[in-house]
Amino acid sequence: MTEQDLAHFSSFLAPSSILSTLSPSNTPADELTPFNDDWMGKYKGKSTTVLKPRTTEEVSKIVKYCNEKRIGIVPQGGNTGLVGGSVPVKDEVILSLSNLNKIRSFDPVSGKVTSSIPPSTPGYLTQQLGILVADAGCILQSLTDYLAPHDHIMPIDLGAKGRYALLPTRVKRNRLNCSCLVVT
Repeated sequence: MTEQDLAHFSSFLAPSSILSTLSPSNTPADELTPFNDDWMGKYKGKSTTVLKPRTTEEVSKIVKYCNEKRIGIVPQGGNTGLVGGSVPVKDEVILSLSNLNKIRSFDPVSGKVTSSIPPSTPGYLTQQLGILVADAGCILQSLTDYLAPHDHIMPIDLGAKGRYALLPTRVKRNRLNCSCLVVT
């Protein structure tokens, strides 16, 4: 990562979306510590730059440029993992999804699942799944709080739900039913 790379990212990202110890940003190194180190303090990273895009278009531009320049990227949600997977090893760019945190829509009806047996039969089941569309950086607790007044729950509950972000890889790994949650 160089100052020229930082200048490129500055051409389309807001100043508040860039944290870097490189010029001209000159963010104090201690402000990058929460991104460079895991929450347990077990793994320590060395990245000089954190990018916090606000749109999927900005994410696309970052990934395209980093690919062309062979700059490593470490995607980061809540940085709550236990194995250091969201901690940079060298000077990769940390791609924080914290600004991608909008709930786009919720449809409580479309995901209705009804048993194939007649309603008068014991064991008949109607289940309201609902469809929630949310950005990849949404925090699990925020989604849980959003759904509660609608009498719906998130199909996953973790101890780190106050910091746990729904990166698409985590959603896939936890095998959430995609009819319940769509991550954009």
